[in-house]
Amino acid sequence: MLNLRSFRGFAATCLLGLLGAGCAPATPAAVTPAAKPAAEAPAPKPPKERLLGLLRAAERPAPVLDLLPTAAQSALEARLKSLAPDQREQVLRGELAQAVPLLHLKAGGSAAPALLALATTPAALQELPLAFESSPQSSDEDRRRAVQLAHDLAQRAALHFLRDSVLDVANVPAEEQASLLPAVERAALAAERPDIARLALETLAVTDKSPELQTRLGAACAFDQDEKCFESALAAVPASAPQHARLARLKQALKTRNDPDPIVKGWALLTLGRYADAGRALAPVQAKAKADLRVAAALAVIAADGTACPGVQPVC
Repeated sequence: MLNLRSFRGFAATCLLGLLGAGCAPATPAAVTPAAKPAAEAPAPKPPKERLLGLLRAAERPAPVLDLLPTAAQSALEARLKSLAPDQREQVLRGELAQAVPLLHLKAGGSAAPALLALATTPAALQELPLAFESSPQSSDEDRRRAVQLAHDLAQRAALHFLRDSVLDVANVPAEEQASLLPAVERAALAAERPDIARLALETLAVTDKSPELQTRLGAACAFDQDEKCFESALAAVPASAPQHARLARLKQALKTRNDPDPIVKGWALLTLGRYADAGRALAPVQAKAKADLRVAAALAVIAADGTACPGVQPVC
């Protein structure tokens, strides 16, 4: 039988044991880390800012006149030497720069109106017709070379115009955009830079909601196969507007651009302005061109790259 002292010692031992067990650190429960919230995509920059980025990144090509053959260079040199001082001044700094843009460049000029005229009008063909004309004795290669020269002159002048337009686009007041940005758009098309053309239109569309502009923007979005952008432009053009019919054709082309029938697919891509893609789509049926007018006509449009003359910007 326990005496009082022994009982107290036993009780103290038990109490210490219980306290020790109660004070021991508990094993922490596993905690699942909270999932990090998905980072929001940054808001797109304004179209004018993106346009300026593309213009600044465009490489300046070699001089336009480097494309001309020796005979054409000599003709320009002789014409320049024959000018009186006041005439030369008009060519270099006056209104004649736009009328004779090649002579303007030969005189050392680089005015934007002259470059734009070379890029978007037949000014070069009118100024130096002998460099582009063919005769009954000309070979197919001669004709192809003349057409290529016209194309390359327009494209190179357009690239110079775009590169020179950076400061103008950056500093132009909003009320003056309506005269500058359409020129940028036309030059971009001549330079084969549809990305720049579209951003010029998007910049204009911030303030210009006209059906005509929205139709051009819709066509640019259709070319990029950007259906969301196209639908936005389509919604801005009333069904009663004359331009709506063009957008309706583009909408149908967007629907059939992946059609299993290569002819349907090819014509849809042609309607969108994607000539190289249309050529690839029509490759399986190219042999049918002699028997199928649809194939022959499509191949003719592809060869002309959508213009009346291969490689030459349409004048309209």
